[in-house]
Amino acid sequence: VGAFLKQGLERLASTQPLIELVRGDGLLLAIELRAERAPDVVRLGIEEGVLLNATGPTTIRLAPPLTLTQAEAEEALDKLSRAMARLDAPEVTQPAAG
Repeated sequence: VGAFLKQGLERLASTQPLIELVRGDGLLLAIELRAERAPDVVRLGIEEGVLLNATGPTTIRLAPPLTLTQAEAEEALDKLSRAMARLDAPEVTQPAAG
């Protein structure tokens, strides 16, 4: 399942210009971004239903449970893709009022 997830992330990287690099082994994977948007991706990912962790301004860590199935990995990839597609939406790019 780790190889399936990494391949899916690499496919996402080929279509998502924000992703610079996918790295890691097994189910412990990371995405390196070209810009300091990791906190935004994590927040949007959580809104989509996938738990991510920003370990730095340009680094996102994925550490799913070892019981992750291929179907769950595919669902997580879909949710991550939707989250990244929302990055340029007005609610993300505009500063919060207050």
